[in-house]
Amino acid sequence: MTATSLPPLISSDGHLEVRPERWTPRMPAKLRDRAPRTIKLPDGGDAIVVEGQPPYPAPFLDLRAGRTNETWQPFGATVDDTAGVGPPEQRLEEQDMDNLHAEVLFPNMQVGPRLWRGIADDDLYRAVVRAYNNWLGDEYCAVSRDRLIGLGVIPWTNLDDAIAELSHCAELGLKGVNLGVFPSGKSYPTPEDDRFWSAAVEMKMPLTVHVGFDRLGPRASEPTFQYPGVDPEILKKIGHVVLNVRSSSCPASSIACRISRSSSPRRGSAGCRSGWRSRITGTSDTVTGPNGCST
Repeated sequence: MTATSLPPLISSDGHLEVRPERWTPRMPAKLRDRAPRTIKLPDGGDAIVVEGQPPYPAPFLDLRAGRTNETWQPFGATVDDTAGVGPPEQRLEEQDMDNLHAEVLFPNMQVGPRLWRGIADDDLYRAVVRAYNNWLGDEYCAVSRDRLIGLGVIPWTNLDDAIAELSHCAELGLKGVNLGVFPSGKSYPTPEDDRFWSAAVEMKMPLTVHVGFDRLGPRASEPTFQYPGVDPEILKKIGHVVLNVRSSSCPASSIACRISRSSSPRRGSAGCRSGWRSRITGTSDTVTGPNGCST
């Protein structure tokens, strides 16, 4: 079968590498001057500035699209001249060029949710997450909801914030959300998380994880699992062991935290290199079932 005769494909792991200026105008006016912003570095490249952190250079690995080997360099990367970063209409044209029927669109993983959580002021942080989700649902995906399947961001603060934003994403018409940590904001599952899983089932909202839950910053010293009455020193050792194989721990953590009790919510994981499962299940299939998949 030739490339031109291939059936339309659906990309399950696309990303929105857009400058924050696209969505920060949706933040409350009193917080807008503290919003993430783009600056120019001495080498001409872009960098993202988030309150309380040094400028983060635009990730050149994520800005490879549309560039040839001769024009792509690991320094001086700029966002606006990269394929896929323009208005939604441009993205649809690029989908047609690539013979894509639709894309599942994650946020920028390096200068997106992980960088935002470095904001110390939780009110400012929640406003950043809400502004991005509002832009995604009201403006970007609204152009073609069947082809631009943007995933909302769930805040990494606490369970109440996570459930509130899950509900808001559903109201926006988003077709799924991306989790960066467990709903409680911790690196390990807790019984209280069941409130979030149940809410997702009731809303019929698919959940997904990209590569793995965050284990940086305050979560670096947290265990992967919390066992009642266990020696804290043992937990630290277990955490470090699992951290080394975190690409495979996404589905494993979901199983271990008893998501399956919550009436089989739709769940998936992206970029988690699920080939590890062949050693356990005897198969290299990447589809976990009618309600869950991974790539």
